[in-house]
Amino acid sequence: MPAPSNPLLESQFSVSVGPGDKKSVYLTCKNCTTYSQAKNNSRALEHLRSCSGYLAKQISIDTEEDSLRKRQRTIAVTSMPITRKRKLDSMAAMAVFIGARPFRL
Repeated sequence: MPAPSNPLLESQFSVSVGPGDKKSVYLTCKNCTTYSQAKNNSRALEHLRSCSGYLAKQISIDTEEDSLRKRQRTIAVTSMPITRKRKLDSMAAMAVFIGARPFRL
């Protein structure tokens, strides 16, 4: 049974046939031109830990997310005036009383 696919590897490496039309599958890094080896998931993940192109991309994504978090503002919710709340409460009580409804939901 083949191993399940790794979405990180699928997004960061392109799959091709090995040199000389061999049957082995090769992974080529999309972020740099130095890594092109036979498919080995652990070696490919190890390459990503040291790949300058991948690390630069991750840093830029992290800084964009940080700036988005800094720009987000809180929404001020205005509360209902006390008189309006009392009026709604009395209207609800009248609806329950006149409609002969039970006092529980």
